[in-house]
Amino acid sequence: MNHRKVLIALSADRVTIAHWRGRSIVSHSSAPNSVQGLAACRETLADCHDTPAYVLVDAVEEDYRTDILPHARGRDRRELVGRKLRQHYRNTPYCAAEWQGREPGGRRDDRYQFAAFTNPELLAPWIALLEELGLPLAGVHLLPMAGTALVRRLPLAAPHVMLVASTSGGLRLSYFRSGQFRLSRLTRFDGANGDRAQLYVDEIANTRLYLHALQAAALDEPLAIVLLDPCDADIEAHRAIAAESPSLECLRLGRAELARLLKCSRFDDASSADLVLLHLTALHAPGYNLAPPVTLVAHRHLERRAAVYRACAATVLTAFLACAYAAWQVHESDLAIARAVNDRLRYEEQYRSVTRSFPAAPASAAALEQAVAVAQRLKSEARNPYAVMRIVSRALAGSPEIAINEITWKDGRRQPGLGAGAPSATPDENATVAGEIRPFTGDYRAAVAAIRAFADELARDPAVREVRLTRLPLNVDPSVAIAGNTRDSSEPAGAAEFTVQITLKART
Repeated sequence: MNHRKVLIALSADRVTIAHWRGRSIVSHSSAPNSVQGLAACRETLADCHDTPAYVLVDAVEEDYRTDILPHARGRDRRELVGRKLRQHYRNTPYCAAEWQGREPGGRRDDRYQFAAFTNPELLAPWIALLEELGLPLAGVHLLPMAGTALVRRLPLAAPHVMLVASTSGGLRLSYFRSGQFRLSRLTRFDGANGDRAQLYVDEIANTRLYLHALQAAALDEPLAIVLLDPCDADIEAHRAIAAESPSLECLRLGRAELARLLKCSRFDDASSADLVLLHLTALHAPGYNLAPPVTLVAHRHLERRAAVYRACAATVLTAFLACAYAAWQVHESDLAIARAVNDRLRYEEQYRSVTRSFPAAPASAAALEQAVAVAQRLKSEARNPYAVMRIVSRALAGSPEIAINEITWKDGRRQPGLGAGAPSATPDENATVAGEIRPFTGDYRAAVAAIRAFADELARDPAVREVRLTRLPLNVDPSVAIAGNTRDSSEPAGAAEFTVQITLKART
């Protein structure tokens, strides 16, 4: 919603100009609809450049029609409605149509309300004045249509409502059906003969007959009469209407009721209902905009410019918030760094305070660090005979007659701390396995075969590089001379001992 507006109510005799700021009318003035009044309004509007203007026309040169058109959408609908407007209103550019729903049966055609102001000469000097002063025209509306927003706010039981208001043009009677505007009549007060209340009663009855003749509303249908009375001048008329038609729901909206309903207290100095209808127009512009599209170009440019300004403002605000957030993050980072530095200094001081009470160390910190490093290296480089024992155990699984008496294991790596005279070649990791055949019955051939099978099983292990039999129960070397019996005199009776040397592959 634009926060600045100029609202103009124009009748055949008078013109009322109101200035809208924020959500209320801040000032208003009235002048005769004449050359002098036009000059006075020029001075009133001189400082309103680039302020959108809304014009409400309150005159008898108005026309309302309801028509049924084939259902259409988009461009087809626009062309159909435009063609119908040109057929109805050839002599005025101030016309409009509003879709009011679809028919309940048949082809479900569209129902339209057509409206027009047929005296463009009344508007011409005022439209020219707005163009001269640089006030973009936002819309031209028929004044009774502004009452739609008011009728929709009222908690009325009857679906048919007649809004009766005393305007600068005369007595205005507008008919609404289910919240939608249908038609309106304007009667001047010239023939009232001073009896204002009776004029209200008579014109309400005439309007009901007129609606019945148009088949817009039956005489026996429930009807609510809403008397718009911001000046509190029609209390007697309200009583007369209620007395004349007790079956009708009759509601008077006085100054206090309007102020409470519209949340506005600017109706204290209102001389007619024009100010209330202008207020409603500023809040909710009527749907029927009679202004030709060519007269609305300046207002469309103003709206686009306002949209650009809003987008720029949103961009600037977003950039400002982003910068503020980044600055806040930098500030928080600086605080975190400062806290970390303070914590480090505090911990260092605590450490120095605690270490002052420690006894003197037997060695320097550098020597202790070197000793720890050597210990860790020794631990990481330590070897054990577990690999050899696993190899022998796997080989024994297939030779139950083999009994192991002793395993001698040697780590082939150079020990740390060896001097310059140490050999350059590193010995292999090896083990010597001493065992015997149990039980031994004296069959040396079988014993030797079992020992060789055990050695072959050891050699098949992927971790073994070489297996050598260094001792057998029976020496089968052909270079040895045979002497005495077949048993070595040093070998205990009933035993078939042997020795195997295993050389492992280098470990990575």
